[in-house]
Amino acid sequence: MSLRETAAALKRVPLFENCSGRELRDIAGRGAERTYPEGRMVTRQGKLGDEFFVILDGKADVHRNGRKIRTLKAGDHFGELALLHSLLARRPRAATVTAATEVRCFTLTVSQFKNVLYEGDVAVKLLYSIAGMFPED
Repeated sequence: MSLRETAAALKRVPLFENCSGRELRDIAGRGAERTYPEGRMVTRQGKLGDEFFVILDGKADVHRNGRKIRTLKAGDHFGELALLHSLLARRPRAATVTAATEVRCFTLTVSQFKNVLYEGDVAVKLLYSIAGMFPED
């Protein structure tokens, strides 16, 4: 997938919605694509999380406490809380994600995420996005 296509996928992620096209292409260029075969566990509930994922192709099932809670498809994302919490301290994953079909993902590690934050005004834009995720009282 080209940087432009990956950047377009990132634009649909609420965390990155306020980033410019240039910033999104920069983020896309720092991450990597990974493919997981059907049945492969992508993340495991209770393990420390240090990656963020955007599904580019395929489907993945999300289980919490052994119970399926949803299926993710292309354009969906997971692991953003691991990235945000990593700024303070690593925390365990809240769910297990398993490839229901072959899944191709864009991944961004904690160190890549931190590098993105410290350049330009990306951190400020992410804060605005996070603030917008929580309705006012």
